[in-house]
Amino acid sequence: MSVTVHNAFKNFYYEVGQTEFDISTSAKDTAIFDNFPLYPPGSTNTTDETGFYNIVVDAGKITFDLIGNEGASSTNYEAGTFDTYYFEFPTDVDASKYQVIRSDNYNVTVEYVMKDDDIVPTAPPLNVKPSFSNGALRVRFGEGTDMNTIGQKIVVAYGSAVDVSLVSVWNTFAKEGLPGEQYWDVDYDLVINTRGIGATLYDFPSRPPQEDGTPRDGGFYDVTIDDSTITFKLKTNDGASDILFPAQSFDRYYFVFPEDLGVTSGVATKTANYQVTVSTVDAGTDVAWGSILNPSAEKPAKLSKGALKVEFGPGSDLTEIGQEIVITYERGAATAGDAGHIVVSKSMALIPVLASFLLRA
Repeated sequence: MSVTVHNAFKNFYYEVGQTEFDISTSAKDTAIFDNFPLYPPGSTNTTDETGFYNIVVDAGKITFDLIGNEGASSTNYEAGTFDTYYFEFPTDVDASKYQVIRSDNYNVTVEYVMKDDDIVPTAPPLNVKPSFSNGALRVRFGEGTDMNTIGQKIVVAYGSAVDVSLVSVWNTFAKEGLPGEQYWDVDYDLVINTRGIGATLYDFPSRPPQEDGTPRDGGFYDVTIDDSTITFKLKTNDGASDILFPAQSFDRYYFVFPEDLGVTSGVATKTANYQVTVSTVDAGTDVAWGSILNPSAEKPAKLSKGALKVEFGPGSDLTEIGQEIVITYERGAATAGDAGHIVVSKSMALIPVLASFLLRA
């Protein structure tokens, strides 16, 4: 199918992109808008092909990945500043249902509109207002949006995906000398029940910057969840605090499944060169972080639901790239066809880059 995205900044029609993808066969089929929208002319430290976001649209969600902010007139949106994206889908896609499932440090509002709102046409070829005769999903970033942290993500679910379940993953890191277990990262994705249970968290968790502050792209693992297993595939060890985990060093992952999936327990069925422990924890379990790293955060963070806890402990060896750790989990009587939701709050946003560096360095 074809999907079109229009961008307007402070009402001024700025850029339009169009691509095609197959919405019917696999969740891997995506529409990708790289470097969209482009930086405005005259921006410093940019090229003609440099833009703000990589935007990925698949059969159920829209993901904005902030890749640059040098072209922004301001990285902190004040009153009257808003950046708007209109996504047009074919008539057989019901985008009138939507849900923001991740917003990081952005103020995000979503609405399904049937007209071009107040877009102001600009120079050709954007001197004619777009026509939203079939409607468009409007995603708007408004007052209070903070673009200072590269790598932030905004995720909007649409259509039938709004009615299916979510899975969230918390990651914490503890090392001798740090003030307690530290909050590191959190991510979440859709579980598309109509295709069986399936969610992949790519490049998770993110890598910290280098010692001089230079960012590192990507993350340590691709984490894939299917109807009975969780698989970690190590993509890189560059940025790890230790290649061989010493005593009192723990990398922990808390998988919070929707209650309708009935996950009851788990066991490590493939450990590669890792020392792996799997257990269950109850709702209300503290997932604490040090106040020196995120003083404004609520302390301690508590899991809203019970979770499956996967822990990589002392003796874990990250030398071999590509090794896989597989956790097999058990499910109770609940069925995957029963839809449910986990509400993801803004308090689960990523800690700033400095905190990431302090935790992993």
